Amino acid sequence: MTVMGPMSIGRRPTRGLMLFVVGALVCVLAFPVVYMALERGSVEAQAGEALMAVVVGPASTDPGLPPVIRVDLAVPGMGDTETYGYYPTLTSHIKDAGIVPGDGVQRFENDGRTLFYVVEGTPNPQAVDHRVSSALVVDVTPQLSVIGHTAVALFGLSFVAAGCIAVLGYRLTRSSRDHERRLSEFFANTSHELKTPIAVIDGYREAMATGVVDPSDGLPVMERATDSMRRQVEDILALSRADAGALRPVMETVDARELVCDVLEDLDMVADGEGVFVSLDDPGTIRGETDERMLAAMVTNLVTNAVRHASAHVWVSAVAEESTLRVMVANDGETLSPESAARAFDRFYRGEGGSCGLGLPVVAAYATALGGEVSLGVEGDRTVANLSIPFTKC
Repeated sequence: MTVMGPMSIGRRPTRGLMLFVVGALVCVLAFPVVYMALERGSVEAQAGEALMAVVVGPASTDPGLPPVIRVDLAVPGMGDTETYGYYPTLTSHIKDAGIVPGDGVQRFENDGRTLFYVVEGTPNPQAVDHRVSSALVVDVTPQLSVIGHTAVALFGLSFVAAGCIAVLGYRLTRSSRDHERRLSEFFANTSHELKTPIAVIDGYREAMATGVVDPSDGLPVMERATDSMRRQVEDILALSRADAGALRPVMETVDARELVCDVLEDLDMVADGEGVFVSLDDPGTIRGETDERMLAAMVTNLVTNAVRHASAHVWVSAVAEESTLRVMVANDGETLSPESAARAFDRFYRGEGGSCGLGLPVVAAYATALGGEVSLGVEGDRTVANLSIPFTKC
C-alpha cells in the first residue's frame, strides 16, 4: 500500500481544477465553430429539401422552406437567366461538371454566392449538352451571411469569455496551490510540534528507567509535555469542528472577571518561566451569559501568545459594555509587521518568530461561533489583541 503525503493528496484538486479550466476554454472557443457547422448544415439540408419538394411536385412544397427559383438555361440572355445573372457561370459549371438530370442536389459557389440546384431537362439541341434546359435554384447566400456574422460575434464573445475564464482559472489555481502549500506546511509544522513533547516524554521515561533522572524531577516535565500535546490535539479538534460547522456554544451564566483570574493563575508558571509579568486591570465582577469553555480557551490562547512574544510585560483587561464583553491582551517587545498582524489568525501561517501554533486560529473560530470578532494590531510600542463577543449582563 502506498502512503501519500499531504502534497501528493493535494495535487489532485489542483490538477482537476486545471483540467476543468482547460475544458471550459475548449468548450467556449469551440462553441462558435459548432454553431456555424450546425447552422450551415441546417440551411443546406433545408435547401435540398426545398429543391426535392419542387421536383416531386409544387403541391408538396412546405411554405417554411426557402424559395426555389427556376432558371432557364436553354436560351442565353432570356428570362430568369438575365434577371438573376446565373447563366454564364452556372451554365459553364454544369457543362464542365457533366451534371445531368437525375444527379440530385448540387452545390455551386461563385463570386461570394452559394447556390444549391437541381438540373431539369429534355432532349433539346439548344440546351446545355443537349439535355439540360433549366435548373431549380435555392440561393442560401443571405442565410449563410447571417450565420457568418453571428459566428464572428460569437467568436468575439468567446474570446472575451475565454480570457475571463483563463484569468479566473489562473487565480483559482494559484490560490489552490497556495492553499496546498500552506496545508503541507501546517501538517509538517504540527507534526514537528507534536513530536517535541513526545520526544521529551520518551527521553525522560528512559532517563528515569535507567536512574539518570529522579522521578520527582522527571514527572513534572513529562506532565507539562503531556499538557502541551493535549492542548495541540484539542486545538486541532476544535478547528475540525469549526470547519464542519459543529461548534455549538453552550450559553450559561459566567463571571468573566473570575474566569480571567483563573486563566492567569493557571498561566503563572508559564509566564514566570518566560520572565514575563502579567498584570490585570481589575474591573470588578462581570456576570453575563456566554460559553464558559470557549471564553476560557480564547483568553488562555491570547495570553499564552502574548507571553510567548513579550519582552517583560503583558497587560490584560476585561470590560462589559452594554451587551458586549471586550477583552484586551497586550504585550511589549518587538511589534508585528502589518502582514503578520493581518494573517495571525490564519491556521496555515508561520509567524515571524517561526511559530505555527493553532491558538490564535482557535480564538478566531470560537469568536465567530459566538457571533463576535477578534483582531490583532500594533498600538504604539505594544502588540494588542482585542476580543469582542456578545455578552448579556446578569
